[in-house]
This record gives sequence, C-alpha cells and structure tokens, in this order.
Amino acid sequence: MQLKSQLDITNPLILPVDCKAFKAFYSKIVEKQAEQIVLTKV
Repeated sequence: MQLKSQLDITNPLILPVDCKAFKAFYSKIVEKQAEQIVLTKV
C-alpha cells in the first residue's frame, strides 16, 4: 500500500516572523508521515 500526500504552498516567500511557525508546521507534517497506519476491519 502506498500513501501520497501533497502540500501546495501558494506563497513561496516565508517571512522571518513566520519562519518559526512554518518550521514547527513542517516538522509536524514529517512526524505524521513517519507514523504507522493502523487498518482495522469494520
């Protein structure tokens, strides 16, 4: 099984004031992508 995700950033310029929040957001994405997916039968 494969899972594909896509993140479209409409503004490629990250201002210094937003940099810390963007890094935290990106780190959370990477963390979630590394998690295992558990499939359950319903």
